[in-house]
Amino acid sequence: MSQYFRVFRSYLLLTCLLPILLAVILFTAGTLWLKASLPFRARGIEKLAVVKEINPRPNNSAELSYYYWDENSKAHEFRAVVPSQWKLFADNNRQVSITYLPENPEKHMIGGLRDLEKEAGPGEYMRMGALLLVLGALASFVFVYIKLRRIVEVIHKGVGISTVVSEWVKDSNSRLKPNQIKYHFNGTDGRWYEGRTLAVPEEIMRKYPVGSRIMVCFDPADPSFHQADVFSLRKKTSKT
Repeated sequence: MSQYFRVFRSYLLLTCLLPILLAVILFTAGTLWLKASLPFRARGIEKLAVVKEINPRPNNSAELSYYYWDENSKAHEFRAVVPSQWKLFADNNRQVSITYLPENPEKHMIGGLRDLEKEAGPGEYMRMGALLLVLGALASFVFVYIKLRRIVEVIHKGVGISTVVSEWVKDSNSRLKPNQIKYHFNGTDGRWYEGRTLAVPEEIMRKYPVGSRIMVCFDPADPSFHQADVFSLRKKTSKT
């Protein structure tokens, strides 16, 4: 089956390996996004800090000077640059929500617990997207595996018939279109069937010029399912 996995190499790369790589990047980015606010969301204490001074900055942001008291009535004073949403809140209320850690009241984040949960949303979505990408990649791999397993099984156990290569399906101007070998055969039901191989490498095509003999194997119960034995699996099986 390894030969056929190589045939599907580009497909597996696009539908399995690249999504998994992207999933790793997304999951890492999401984890880093969530890491900073996780302790505050898990055990933080929300307070309203008093704004002493507001100094406007470009892009509708501002530098705030503010202080708050912890649960032990100890004051903590800070300066921080805040975006427009917190500037507007501070302008209107002369207060700003903060969340600090009870074990270390000096460590805090601007925003209440609900605000921190909203800000964590993109990180959660990134990790969820990573999970969906992995599931999609696994589903794609399973689909390819089942398809290849059926192809190998019909080559090993199906009805084998010798026919001729009728055409090369090849587009030298496009790398996206696969190279395939076209053939026709007469099934056990008396009907003629047309088929194409999977996308095959150039060196495989050269082994089967137009008019040369090629082995086609099909399911006797369903002759519409067939495949040319381009890797001579049938011949290798008969020798063992």
